Amino acid sequence: MDFTSLNRMRSVGRGAPLLAALTAAVAVAAAVAALAWAGAAGAMVIAPESAKSPCLSCQVDDPEAPVATTMVFVSGHGYGHGVGMSQYGAYGMARAGNSFDRILGFYYPGTELGKAPVAVVRVLLADAAPSVSISSAAPFAAIDGTGRRWTLPAGAVALDTTLSLPVGEGAALQPVAGPIVFKATSAALALGGKRFRGSLKVGLMPQAPPTPTVSAILAPLPATAPGGSTPPASPAAGVPAVTTPATTTAARITAATTTAATTVPAPVPGALPPVGTVGPVAVGGLRVVNRVGLEAYLAGVVAREVPASWPAAALQAQAVAARSYALAHRAVDESFDLYADERSQVYGGIAAEHPAATAAVRATAASVLLYAGRVADTLFSASNGGRTMSAAEAYPGNPDPPPYLVARDDPYDAAASPFASWGPVAVPAATIEAALGLPGTLVDLTVDSSGSARPTQVLAITSSGQVRITPARLRAALGLRSSWFDIGVLSLARPSLPVSSGGKVTLNGLVRGFANAQLEQRTATGWAPLAGALPGVDGQFSFTTKVLASSDFRLSSGPGLGSPAAGSAAAATPTAVTPAAGSPVTGGILSVPVSPRVKLLPALDLTGLSGVLKPAVAAGGSVIEIQFDGSGTGTSWSPVATATVGADGSFSATLPVLGGSYRAVLPSVSGLAAASSTPVRITIPS
Repeated sequence: MDFTSLNRMRSVGRGAPLLAALTAAVAVAAAVAALAWAGAAGAMVIAPESAKSPCLSCQVDDPEAPVATTMVFVSGHGYGHGVGMSQYGAYGMARAGNSFDRILGFYYPGTELGKAPVAVVRVLLADAAPSVSISSAAPFAAIDGTGRRWTLPAGAVALDTTLSLPVGEGAALQPVAGPIVFKATSAALALGGKRFRGSLKVGLMPQAPPTPTVSAILAPLPATAPGGSTPPASPAAGVPAVTTPATTTAARITAATTTAATTVPAPVPGALPPVGTVGPVAVGGLRVVNRVGLEAYLAGVVAREVPASWPAAALQAQAVAARSYALAHRAVDESFDLYADERSQVYGGIAAEHPAATAAVRATAASVLLYAGRVADTLFSASNGGRTMSAAEAYPGNPDPPPYLVARDDPYDAAASPFASWGPVAVPAATIEAALGLPGTLVDLTVDSSGSARPTQVLAITSSGQVRITPARLRAALGLRSSWFDIGVLSLARPSLPVSSGGKVTLNGLVRGFANAQLEQRTATGWAPLAGALPGVDGQFSFTTKVLASSDFRLSSGPGLGSPAAGSAAAATPTAVTPAAGSPVTGGILSVPVSPRVKLLPALDLTGLSGVLKPAVAAGGSVIEIQFDGSGTGTSWSPVATATVGADGSFSATLPVLGGSYRAVLPSVSGLAAASSTPVRITIPS
């Protein structure tokens, strides 16, 4: 809703206390006329304390601010950034009989197969570790920084920052020059019990501010897969169920659940302590680098990226894409080339290998994609939702985006991916406010696509103004599956002050992104639609209804809202948030507190107080409290008597009436909010 509606709601909020005050003033004026008399004790004056606060439950921090419930619904397409190859799309193409080179040609047009320029890579396995354990099931070698070599027995060696090995007399620990290179003989080496092919190099990491490496396309990937996400229990027919890794930067498919990588900055490029350094130095911990053949590295990657049960052509396409991506994203660092986590690719070593994935690696050995003689930056993600995203659109700040990363319809992903369309995901406004650090209260959230298939910016409208947000930022903040989404809003608001029983309340609402939305009220048996509460062309509406007791209201969009097929022209420009068939979408519940009307008057002879509550049926048998404030400030109330409300709503209490202010206070009962009478001030001249 816009600020006009906000102001309209505020005007309603101001009107309610004013009406109650006028009603109270008339009632007290009548009482004054009835009770005025002359006597030896002088004239008694009865007057209303204040018309500004007619009831106890109306004491709020900001009586003009409306009370609202706003629910944002996000529906989208794909899983990951959507640039380059869709892994589910490759799966779909392979099922359709396409070879791996045809798959790669579809997702990276203009590239060609070539030979990898390197055969060995260095993978960072541990950084800033206080200690590590290196082991092997067979004797293994250790070579220090001066070239001195020792043969260590089978088993484990524990290392800390002193770089001490059991090579002293009697296998005593002795500091050696770093870095230390461990080499296997007849059994693989293991780091912390996890086995890796190749050698392991352990050195000291200097204490220095970390800096990230630079992507081959001069821009970081947008945030992608939400942490801890789980694919649907029933994916598309014929598609193997897979698990997507938590907090990835490439949003790829993985065959087994992985844990979220610790969020740490990339290490500083540069040399380790000089060769020959022995003993403790000012370090940030240990760094472990695995020097391994490129093909052995890929054997520990491919089965972590896609299920090994997929068709051979899909695995082979993944092998070439992963090989090319690794070489295109080698870190600019003298000590390592690649990360073992999502900053490069998830590398699991020997434990991650699978015969089918290894066969795909061997079938494409040393093959990479080239463009203009250079290794292509073969970005890929789990699912593009039926259309790839171009590098130019993904990285608008890159002056020279790779021409082979283009936007195109992808019917294979649309048909095979369980993530081609997802949502709606319901997100309370308060969650968005906190996640984005928005000023004020969120009123609306809109998407601007500027003619593109994907949103180009998101506009958050708050009570304090407007904030422009990138789709990537919203995706990261809310943990969405992709940045290709549309947004719907169901918002309902009421004045902040309670309504007197039998009075009317005006509800203001906003419906955007939904068809067939309706306003509903809770009944004894469920929810019932309210006729006449229909949003206008701008999605806004205002509805006034009479309420006798506290009531709950909500906005609902019924089932049966169709969704265009992903990849179709209609899906390329989504205009509505679409719930699953037969699954209604409901907004938050807005409770409208309704309080009884309470009147209080003193007895003519000042021996007590009496009054009446309406509606009587709701309060009969309740205990009402009489409170007194003799300070004249209206802030020092204390109980002086109680009275039981009769079946007709009347009550009375016997007590000596003194000069000061009195009010009757009723707790919440039988579906009614707590209430108090308008304070009555009694002045007895001396």
